[in-house]
Amino acid sequence: MNKKIIIVSVKAGAGHFKAAQALEEAAKARGFTVKNADLLDYTNGLMRFLFAGLYLKVVQIFPELWAFGYKHYKLVLPFIKSRPWLDKINFGRFLKLAEEFDPDVVIATHFTAAAVLATYRKTAKKNYKLAVVLTDYEYHPVWLVKDADMFFVATEKMKSQLASVGVPAGKISITGIPVGLKFSEQKDEGRLKQKYGLKPGVPTVLISAGSFGVTPLGEMVKKLKNVAADFELLVVCGRNEQLKKELSALQKSEPRLKHVFGFVDFMDELMAVSDLFVTKPGGISVSESLAAGLPMILIEPIPGQEEANAAYISENGAGAQARDLASLVYEFERLVKNPGKLPEMAERADAIAKPNAANDIIEEAIKL
Repeated sequence: MNKKIIIVSVKAGAGHFKAAQALEEAAKARGFTVKNADLLDYTNGLMRFLFAGLYLKVVQIFPELWAFGYKHYKLVLPFIKSRPWLDKINFGRFLKLAEEFDPDVVIATHFTAAAVLATYRKTAKKNYKLAVVLTDYEYHPVWLVKDADMFFVATEKMKSQLASVGVPAGKISITGIPVGLKFSEQKDEGRLKQKYGLKPGVPTVLISAGSFGVTPLGEMVKKLKNVAADFELLVVCGRNEQLKKELSALQKSEPRLKHVFGFVDFMDELMAVSDLFVTKPGGISVSESLAAGLPMILIEPIPGQEEANAAYISENGAGAQARDLASLVYEFERLVKNPGKLPEMAERADAIAKPNAANDIIEEAIKL
């Protein structure tokens, strides 16, 4: 039977949307009819600003404010609660799409999308099944959509957390966080080393600012210039063109800075050719790195969910945390000067990776 699936996300940061893309890839590979929708493509400018622009500004400039909201979520819940009349105003075009597509299953990779689709199903008396995919390594109460048919989570701890608030065990599945299959595919490392002009036997370190480029990579790379060790850097600046220009200028005085990229769609290749990944601990970024078996140094976590992600990775020995630039330089130097530690960390990354999460989620969702 050809199931019809809507996968819905919210592009507040890139992670939720990338999880949706991985699920879309897995569903289409099985021959299902799929619609992958970003809720913000079907709303007004104010909502796009609140979810995308304001979110990034808050976590970048006022992280303490985000931390307060994360901890004291009960103060925030009344403002983000799904209401039929408000959803019709803000997301009416999306609800029309859902009406016309008439899905068998809806999979949400963001809590707002999940809440809107749960409310719509109840008020419009629809029969589709609703699955919620949590995209971090810690449960937070904003994800609790009481009418959901299934929650897909990353860890046993998260399953226990959901069970503790009354979700039946049969509605919680530990699948991992969905990432593209390309991150776990075997690649010819020698060919990639040659492609990117990298030296065999020299540690390659990949550094990423994320797709929106909010991490202070300029300061970071300048600090790493003082590390007296043999290594090569690949830096991804995301959509921050000014940062790319600034770092490209540094290549003249720092030969170990091999490549400076902007936004890329070949992170899987860069991960495959690297020995260490310096990144913010977004749920998707660390899951892609785990799928690639790549150890991490985790920097500048957003208070709340990214702190939990960083703790999970470091507790399992797949990465180290660096809360500031001094800590980053220490961890970086410790690892590149003792590259024997990296294979051990890579093994631990492999041990907790769930590279088939997207396929597993689709497999279970269509059986609901």
